Amino acid sequence: MNFINAAATMPVPMNNAHPKFPVQVPTPTDDLLIEALRDCSRRSTLPLQRLHALTAPRLLGVLVQMLDDRSQAEAALLQCYLRIYEQAASFNPQRCTPGAWLLGVARREALTLRHANRAPPDPPAAQGALRLADAALQEGHAPQERWQHDKLAVLDADARRCLRLAWLSGQSPGEIASALEWPVQRVRTVLHQGLAALGDLPLAQCLAGSYVLGTQTELARARFARRLHNDAALRRKCQRWDEILAALAPELPAVRPEDNAWSRVAALLQRDTHAPAWRGRLLWVWLAALLAAVALAVIWPRLQR
Repeated sequence: MNFINAAATMPVPMNNAHPKFPVQVPTPTDDLLIEALRDCSRRSTLPLQRLHALTAPRLLGVLVQMLDDRSQAEAALLQCYLRIYEQAASFNPQRCTPGAWLLGVARREALTLRHANRAPPDPPAAQGALRLADAALQEGHAPQERWQHDKLAVLDADARRCLRLAWLSGQSPGEIASALEWPVQRVRTVLHQGLAALGDLPLAQCLAGSYVLGTQTELARARFARRLHNDAALRRKCQRWDEILAALAPELPAVRPEDNAWSRVAALLQRDTHAPAWRGRLLWVWLAALLAAVALAVIWPRLQR
């Protein structure tokens, strides 16, 4: 899939006063992104800086769309590149294109923020996301890749609408039901059936798809995230779903990050790199103090004789 569309012009709604800075950016090839991710997996910050320059505007565009708040989107973007640096070794180009994987990292960061700061449904924001989802179904805003057309062709209109709305906004089934004025159970059913059709899987095997899309309840999402931490096979399934659900991505505009965006990432990486050494020294100091206390407890009674 084309990771960055240099000609994207669809508007991004904003609720605060921060400027959007929509920009046109070159389209990096999959080979270029794969090489940068492979180099990042060797714990080098230089390829991460290159990756940041290539991909930050597109990822920020997705984050702004999902969070509808520029300052939150900038904070989420910073965390995205820390996650990319930590998880680059897990990227498998045989299972997922680099663009889909990077979009998955960004969406999970936005979903984490949305779940942590879940507020009552905002009707204007919900309607804005609905208009964008509907626009994405119109000719000229659909994905350009042939395989993406083929993937979406298996979905009926209701499923495409619900899945796009969930992908674009990170809204829960309840919020989607409010935007569409549908019963929430109908939304859940349409989402589950749509995921099964996209993944060509039985409904019971679409749990990873629901997690990647962001439509699980908070409790179910937290439980799945705990499993994901220790289950490599489950992480591979999520990468596959990143690729499948990338077919839902419309042509969102790239958004210019703040000028100090990379320097903030670099500062946090440098802090984290030095933290283990300090923790190791403190551990040795603590052990030395403990041994001294034990030795004193043994020797002191003898000195009193």
